[in-house]
Amino acid sequence: MMLLVFGTGAAIGLHIGLLHFIVWRSPWWLAILVASSLVFAGVTYTLWRWVFPRLGARSLPGSVALQAAVSCLAFAGVSLLVGELFYSLAGRPLFGTAGGHEVHLTITPRVRQMFVLVPVVPVLVLTLLGYHQYWWRILALQSRERELAELAATAQLAALRAQINPHFLFNSLNSIAAPRMTNYTLRELEERLDPEMFFRAHKSTLVNLKHVNEIQPWFGDRYRLVMRDQARSEVALSRVQARALRARLRW
Repeated sequence: MMLLVFGTGAAIGLHIGLLHFIVWRSPWWLAILVASSLVFAGVTYTLWRWVFPRLGARSLPGSVALQAAVSCLAFAGVSLLVGELFYSLAGRPLFGTAGGHEVHLTITPRVRQMFVLVPVVPVLVLTLLGYHQYWWRILALQSRERELAELAATAQLAALRAQINPHFLFNSLNSIAAPRMTNYTLRELEERLDPEMFFRAHKSTLVNLKHVNEIQPWFGDRYRLVMRDQARSEVALSRVQARALRARLRW
């Protein structure tokens, strides 16, 4: 947010400063107006960050009106202080009797042609700031949204398969990728298989611990098993069985 506020302030200062530089032929105007714009950007950031959130209003129109009033007072005060500072440095205080001589400007056709190029630099700055501050983040969020949609679709498919074939067993005797289907219930399989080798990961899943490649943290303080088959199948651990497996494997 700071980059956006101060970058916009610098762009506005460049725009006004380039106009003065073309008219007055003095680089000091460019430096003065850019610095002044950065001061106003600092005031804007202060209002956004600390002042506006603390302004109480019961409705949106009331809130906007209150924010506008506070902003006008803040910007008017800053404008007077900055103007007094620069005029004092020039030897002509802003407050008091106006002094100096009249200045008559002549804008030639060449100068009018140069005005066409003045907006290029500030618009370039705003374009780069807008892309890196907002548009790039929008693209990243859209990409993340697609990834999450794919993960959700995969999870739904896995849940559907589990509902259709709730009883399956990961075979540890060969390297086939697909689960070995059986007509036994899981309770019957648990009774028939070696309890030191096979573990009930879920109410609908029985796995061979020797074919578990890794245990990964999952969402909701849960875990999942990644098997050593060719497809690197994933098996969700229930919270109860995760505690049982933790005690069994001491991890």
